[in-house]
Amino acid sequence: MAQEESASGYGEPMSTLELQRTEIRAQDGTPVRLVYDREADSLEIFFGENEPATGVELTEYIVLRLNKQTRRAVSLTLLHFSTCKRVKP
Repeated sequence: MAQEESASGYGEPMSTLELQRTEIRAQDGTPVRLVYDREADSLEIFFGENEPATGVELTEYIVLRLNKQTRRAVSLTLLHFSTCKRVKP
């Protein structure tokens, strides 16, 4: 049976999360930026450089932005991030 945890994965409430902006690199070297907006309670994950994109609402809380010409994901936004739960197998 799956066990639920806070989105941080360590059992503490997300209100303790102080993440504002972090940049990492994907395996292919593409920059990946994570930006948490505490006031909006949203986490946006940018894949590569910012570029024109169209938003597609995947669920009530998840928005995927796609470049229509290249059909490439530009970013993923998680709304109400502090209330997200992660399910562990």
